Amino acid sequence: MPTRRSFLSAGLATLASRSLAQTPSSPEPVIDIHQHMNYHKRADEHLLAHQVAMSVA
Repeated sequence: MPTRRSFLSAGLATLASRSLAQTPSSPEPVIDIHQHMNYHKRADEHLLAHQVAMSVA
């Protein structure tokens, strides 16, 4: 069973590593190169709306 000290050390190490992690200034685009239109009776408009919502280029 972990001690309180080891639990706090692990938690602080996790927080520190997340704060030091580099995040890109802008996310890379998602490019969908293979898509089936009218798939499983889904309207093409529904597919396009989903891709816009997911930031797919």
